[in-house]
Amino acid sequence: MVDDWRGTCRARLVARCAVLAMMLSGLMLADGLGASQGLDFAGGAAPAILVGAAGVAGPRGLSLGWPRRAPGAAGARAGGGARGGARARAAADMDEADVAELSADGRLRARKRGLLRAGAAAGTAAGAAAVLQRVAPRPVVLVHGVLQTAEFMREVADWIEREIRGTYVLAVEIGSGAHDSLMRSMNWQVEELARVLQADGRLRRGINLIGYSQGALLCRAYIERHNRPRVYSFISWLGPQGGQFGVPEYEPLLRHINWVTSPMWYTDMLQERLSFANYWRDPFRLPLYRERSSFLADINNERAPRNTTYTANIRSLESMLLVYSTSDTIIIPRESGWFAAFADNSTDTLVPLEDQPLYREDWIGLRSLAESNRLHFGITNCRHYEATTSACKFQLFDKLTLPHLLPPSTHLSSLVHALLPRRPRGNARDGGGGRGGWRGPPAHYDAQAVEREELAMLRMRCVALSNQLGHIRTENAALRDKLKAANARRPPPAAPPPAEPAAAAADAVRADLAARRTARSAERGAQPPADDAEQMRRQLDAADARLAADDDARRAQTARRDGGGNGERVGGVRAGWLRRMLGRARPPPPPPPPSGAG
Repeated sequence: MVDDWRGTCRARLVARCAVLAMMLSGLMLADGLGASQGLDFAGGAAPAILVGAAGVAGPRGLSLGWPRRAPGAAGARAGGGARGGARARAAADMDEADVAELSADGRLRARKRGLLRAGAAAGTAAGAAAVLQRVAPRPVVLVHGVLQTAEFMREVADWIEREIRGTYVLAVEIGSGAHDSLMRSMNWQVEELARVLQADGRLRRGINLIGYSQGALLCRAYIERHNRPRVYSFISWLGPQGGQFGVPEYEPLLRHINWVTSPMWYTDMLQERLSFANYWRDPFRLPLYRERSSFLADINNERAPRNTTYTANIRSLESMLLVYSTSDTIIIPRESGWFAAFADNSTDTLVPLEDQPLYREDWIGLRSLAESNRLHFGITNCRHYEATTSACKFQLFDKLTLPHLLPPSTHLSSLVHALLPRRPRGNARDGGGGRGGWRGPPAHYDAQAVEREELAMLRMRCVALSNQLGHIRTENAALRDKLKAANARRPPPAAPPPAEPAAAAADAVRADLAARRTARSAERGAQPPADDAEQMRRQLDAADARLAADDDARRAQTARRDGGGNGERVGGVRAGWLRRMLGRARPPPPPPPPSGAG
């Protein structure tokens, strides 16, 4: 009988071990699927599986202890081959009352077994449904920016489908796309986004939401005003969360015309017809902005009384990621992606999020997210229009976005940690976990602790860089002081000579011109100018006339003395020679008239 009892115990132990092995195998399989898909497996699925396995394991649940030996006939029923003889001997000693009691006891046990089996089936079905719900990845919704269509987000959808297989990705087109994203108000676009999401049945269990540029503002407004279907993770890519004031590429022009044109963005006509007018935040007209802005001032909860629904919906997020780019030339200020904004009456001073009442007074729940480590910040150097292209995939999607699309608990250790009950913590002598209690996973399994350590290291690095910057500024100030002292020791520059009077300057110019003319004349030699040659010709003509007169007088004298001669010819020859030498030979005189002409 003892051997039969031990054999029964071994059989029951083997059966329960088999059930436990099947349960753990199922948990590990589900965990492996969840890890491969990046899914959250902590929660309702595992308890339901345990309930189902407990029901299949038998009335004692998961108890693996040895069964107690029952006295009398109950102990004899544990036998193997001698079971029939024992029952026969026991039945021979029973009366009718004993038989009736045993029959009632058997019916009760049968009823308990039926209930346990039904509970096991229900628990298994519930566990399977919960596993399917947890294993299936959450859908991801993409919202494009201004002057764009859903096609601009097609490449991002391909990234998600490759990295998280089986993910349902929906790229929403706002209205007609490019036209409606600009020529429709942001309030209209938010309602259109809510209509599209609520009409898709595959999104009813919750979504992860990614908004790009203007689409990031639409996503935040949808979460605050609707959040049905619920958003688990919200990711803002280069969105003007803190508002927009100008465009850097046209900043020189806007500086001149902005003072005139800015007030018209707050008119009813433009607030109802232009999307970017709804998030135009003029730091020089903040009272007008808070009064007339129909969108940004509302979703920032800047007007009293505060809308508590906005705050509650933002607080319900599991994570929020805000990303801005240092190379953004469209969003101004580019730090608006982190909710930074220009200070009052200034475009040179930025007010970070933590210094704004929006955060300090927790108007929309951002402070609650930060205190629970659910608010995250990212930075990239992609250009604005490269955010949805492969040029920016690694730093914007792989490093920053993908971890927020994957639920945090994807390991079996976190699952067991969630399933096993925690006992009250003990004192320091027993390790801080209570004697015999669950001591928790190692520190390296705590993702939040790792993030806190990384954040502390970053803060220490920032402090070190700030100290270095302070030293550099001190050295620069010392160098400036030395330069000022050196400049003070220099002798003053000599005074410029007094200016000469105008008359003296004119005389000097005339003398200089005369000297230049003399030098030119010396270079040309003794060659007289054209006016001098004409004067010399006149002088030669006068000399020729005098010579002719002298010849005439000489001929007349010779004729009187000799009674005739050839002086005329000599004088004529001499005068002709002079004319030929001067190049001005005179024509011969006309012949005298005939003597007989009368």
